[in-house]
Amino acid sequence: DRGDRGQSGGQSGGQRERPSREQSVESPRVSVGAAVQRASAGRPGRFLGASNRGDTIVVRWEYPGGRVADIMVDGRTGRVIGER
Repeated sequence: DRGDRGQSGGQSGGQRERPSREQSVESPRVSVGAAVQRASAGRPGRFLGASNRGDTIVVRWEYPGGRVADIMVDGRTGRVIGER
């Protein structure tokens, strides 16, 4: 019984139309620490720093030999999306 209330007619005072807490949060769903772990997996070298740039977390990485790269991690899924 309880689950059926407010679902028909759509007149529940607008409460059902508000986005959920997860949808309204603008920050990434993946922590910076988790992004660093994803970016460093299987890569030789060392972590230099990380920054949050909207929906992307950029991990700065130094490879052996001194080459420095920025590894982009999708802040919503945690997938590595590129390197430059």
